[in-house]
Amino acid sequence: MQVIITSAFDFLKKAHELKNNRKHASGIEFYRGQPNRGLSLLPTIFRSRMLQHEEDIINEFIRRRPDEFAERDGLFNILAKMQHYGLHTRLLDVTENPVVCLYFTCSQNLDKDGEIFIFKKHLYEIPSNAALNIITEFYIHHRNNNGDYDIVSYYDYALNNYKSKDVEIAFHHIVNGLPCFARPKIINERILRQSGSFMLFANDVCPGIKCPNETCADYGTDNCAMDGVASDLRERIKTVKIKNTLPDITNAHVANEQNGYRYIVKAESKKSILSELQTIGIDKAFLFPELSNDALDIMEDYRLRCSFSN
Repeated sequence: MQVIITSAFDFLKKAHELKNNRKHASGIEFYRGQPNRGLSLLPTIFRSRMLQHEEDIINEFIRRRPDEFAERDGLFNILAKMQHYGLHTRLLDVTENPVVCLYFTCSQNLDKDGEIFIFKKHLYEIPSNAALNIITEFYIHHRNNNGDYDIVSYYDYALNNYKSKDVEIAFHHIVNGLPCFARPKIINERILRQSGSFMLFANDVCPGIKCPNETCADYGTDNCAMDGVASDLRERIKTVKIKNTLPDITNAHVANEQNGYRYIVKAESKKSILSELQTIGIDKAFLFPELSNDALDIMEDYRLRCSFSN
């Protein structure tokens, strides 16, 4: 469902109605604002074609600023902090605050229409921090010498080091190529002010076995739910092929009002909306209380490396 937004008050009213219409106490909304309506919902590391350098980029940031990235925080929260300071990662920024979302929709590309995605979820759908670490560690640290993801040995490793429930949830996302919503630890003022959360993207997958449920609407596709793909998760893991791409979920995840909404902010309304937001203290100075120079420097370094190798 697409709706035109013309003012900050207009959008806040709709967000308030959405919150009041929750059908379950565990309901939660995540907001994603994009200044250019034409952009797909994809993380920066895929847009910049740096996915194959993911581990190197992250290790370089840690090498430069080891004091900023404590291992005890867990790999997911380390990645979240890097994302907030501009490093390209497999995380896509979302927020639980509709006002913050509206600011990011309007703050750039003033000559282009912006777009807001609202995702309706439940708290029980959000993986634990341990499950998020399992997913993150797999993609960053578990390629073999051929550059392929070593999913079978990693599954055994995870079972020996994490609770089985966390492993099952994590591998549900991995073997089906499903992104998940994630709430990071509030480890800095910036995350706090932006009510920052994320979509953690899994890689695309090639199903190695056919879905036995022929009545499923997603039969034979990568969108099959876990129960429809294989009754035995280990068998699914043995046959699945992890691609070196990320799924574009722009249309799939806001297909109808059960999943969420898509709102359009017209270019001509952006300046007035920013002015309205400023009156309630939502501006760049509030949202960006400042590591970003290191992140930008690393990305420029790898852009140059790629240009020389191509």
